[in-house]
Amino acid sequence: MRIIFWFVRIAVFLVVLAFALNNQHVVNLFLLPGSTLQTPLVWAIACAFVLGTLFGVLAMLPLWLRARKLAKQQIKLHATSLDQSTAPSGNNSKASDAKALTKPNNALRGSNSDELGV
Repeated sequence: MRIIFWFVRIAVFLVVLAFALNNQHVVNLFLLPGSTLQTPLVWAIACAFVLGTLFGVLAMLPLWLRARKLAKQQIKLHATSLDQSTAPSGNNSKASDAKALTKPNNALRGSNSDELGV
């Protein structure tokens, strides 16, 4: 599987390299009124891509952090509800089952498991 990923990476690199070599013409970028910048076309496109990606990640960051905080709260709530439901019982097997169920799901932590945390 790793070999396939390396072939895909090499193919993408070669396509980007061919694109860069074919687009070395100088273009004028009009930044502010009265100011221009002359740069190769490939650099203008690369900078626009990087700035767009950075803006997209920064725009999504608050949503990701909120979802992560909510997931941690749900895990804690689930753990406390299991502890409360098994606390009066004197049966040790139920207590060990509750401890096994309160472990956080590795899928939320980004594990490399192929089981997707199921």
